[in-house]
Amino acid sequence: MEIDELDKKILHYLSIGEPSYRQLARMCNITRNTLYRRIASLENRGIIKETIGCIINLDRIDVMPVIVGIRALEVDQDKIIGTLSKIDEVRLVWRTYGNYDIFAVAFSQKGEEGNMIKKIRIILDNLKVDHKRISVGFVWEKFDLSLFKQANEDSARLEP
Repeated sequence: MEIDELDKKILHYLSIGEPSYRQLARMCNITRNTLYRRIASLENRGIIKETIGCIINLDRIDVMPVIVGIRALEVDQDKIIGTLSKIDEVRLVWRTYGNYDIFAVAFSQKGEEGNMIKKIRIILDNLKVDHKRISVGFVWEKFDLSLFKQANEDSARLEP
C-alpha cells in the first residue's frame, strides 16, 4: 500500500506519542483539517488501527511485564494464540519466526509476578506446550515503535 512522505511523517509522530493534533499539524507544517483527513485516510486504508495512545511508566505504578516465548507446532499455534488472547492480563500476542513461534506480554502487579507465571504455565501445560520460556521484565531500556525516522531528528540526536 502506497504512503507518501507526509503520511510517513504523520505515522512517525503518532507512533512516538505526540500530545495533540494541533501540535502534530504544526510539526508536519499542515492545517489540522488536512491532518484529520490524512489520519482518516490512513485509518480507512487499514494502515492505522488506533490513533490515541500513551506509554505508561510501569515502574511508577508498580506493574511488572511478564514475557513469554513459546515454541509450538504450526497446527497448535492458532489455539495457543486464541487462548492467550482471552487472558485479561495478556496485552500483546505476537506470532514470530526464529527461536520462538509466539511471544506474549502480560502485566502483573509488582509482587504478584510469581502468580502470573504460575497461571500462564498452567494454561500452557493444559495446551500441551512443552517448550516455553517465561521471564519478568523490570526496566524498559528502549521503547520506540516509530518506523519512519525524520532526518532532522536523526541529525539533532547526533549533535552534542
